[in-house]
Amino acid sequence: ALLRRYLPHKQLRISEHVVRRRSKSKVWVMYLQDVADPDVLRELESRIGSIDVDGLINTGELAEYIEDNPYSLFPQLIMTERPDSAASQLLQGRLAIIVDRSPSVIIAPATFASFFQNVDDYSTRWMIASFIRLLRFVAFLITAFLPAVYIATINYNYEVIPLDLFLSIGESRERVPFPPLLEALLMEVTLEMMREAGIRLPAPVGQTIGIVGGIVIGEAAVQAGIVSNLMIIVVATTAIASFILPSYDMGTAFRLLRFPMMLIAALFGYVGIAAG
Repeated sequence: ALLRRYLPHKQLRISEHVVRRRSKSKVWVMYLQDVADPDVLRELESRIGSIDVDGLINTGELAEYIEDNPYSLFPQLIMTERPDSAASQLLQGRLAIIVDRSPSVIIAPATFASFFQNVDDYSTRWMIASFIRLLRFVAFLITAFLPAVYIATINYNYEVIPLDLFLSIGESRERVPFPPLLEALLMEVTLEMMREAGIRLPAPVGQTIGIVGGIVIGEAAVQAGIVSNLMIIVVATTAIASFILPSYDMGTAFRLLRFPMMLIAALFGYVGIAAG
């Protein structure tokens, strides 16, 4: 009904499908007939029709059955709860998949760049929106590669560090007994635990735990000589950059991607990062 309010046009079409086993879950595909690609529509309806499960509870389950590669780390379909975003995607020729009783809508097909876009970008001037999108790509690089670059620089390629900064880093790491990889893994895992704890707790308590816990644990870890000051800066910058991405699924993929990148950086340095 909300999508019809945004697109009251005769070309707006809806096709209904039923996943028949136990729950008989209803799935609707919405599209603009004169804009959407009929080959993509036929492929999508074929994939939905081939699903053989007891039932679908939400759109996330449906996405796993119809995406190209279910073993990929990256999302391949856009998930949104905003009707204005879904209407904007329909105008661009994409398809909206709605599962009965689920508040989210799947948008298909999707490209890599579409996960860095937000419908609010079209409400601002083009220069500002372009800068924000560029900032999101920079945040992606920081989230995925900054800890790996830190490890590779300290382990192998320390000659790229200016002398004054090199002395400062050496002074901060003087009391740290762990190698950079173990130091980074310790802080990154702690950060992920705090992030998940903040999500599960009530909102006021979760925000307090996230801020106070991060400050207390970081300061205590530095004073105890477990991690260096620079490692705290790297972890904090990585955490902030991961929140800039508008797609939660894509942000989570980049957060997981940095762990294998850290390992390969510890083994092969900058060459390993480039290969990875």
